Amino acid sequence: MRTPKQMRDSRLYHLELIALGVALAQTGDREKITDAIDPESIQSEIVASGLRAVASKDAADIRVMLKNLKCIGLDVEGNVIDAVVEKINVSNAQRRLEDALATASSARGGEEIKKAVERVTRSWDSLASLTIAAGETK
Repeated sequence: MRTPKQMRDSRLYHLELIALGVALAQTGDREKITDAIDPESIQSEIVASGLRAVASKDAADIRVMLKNLKCIGLDVEGNVIDAVVEKINVSNAQRRLEDALATASSARGGEEIKKAVERVTRSWDSLASLTIAAGETK
C-alpha cells in the first residue's frame, strides 16, 4: 500500500507531466487530443471527465472539472497553467525543506551542522517567497 506521501509525490509527478505537455502544446493540439483520445479509455476518471469537459466547452462541465481538480489539491481560480506551476513550485519547495530538515536532524559535528542549517534556511526562504508570491496573486 502506498503512503500518503508517495501518493502526493505521484500526483505532483503527474502535474509536472501536464505542465510539460502544456509547454510543448501548439495551436490546435486541444482539438487533436480531444479527437484522438477516447475519455472512456482513460484510467483516471478525473482526467476522463476533464477531457469530456474540454471537448464540450460547456461552462457547467468546466466548473465540475475545476471542482474535481480542487479535490486532488489543484485549486484553479483562473489560469490553469498558473495553478499547475504554482502547485509544482510550492510542492517542490516543501519537499526540499523536508529533505533539508531530515538531513539537519541527523547532522553530526560543527561543519556538517552548519551546512545543514544553511540548507534548511535556503529551503525555508524559497518556500516562504513562493507562498508570499502566491498570496499576492490571489
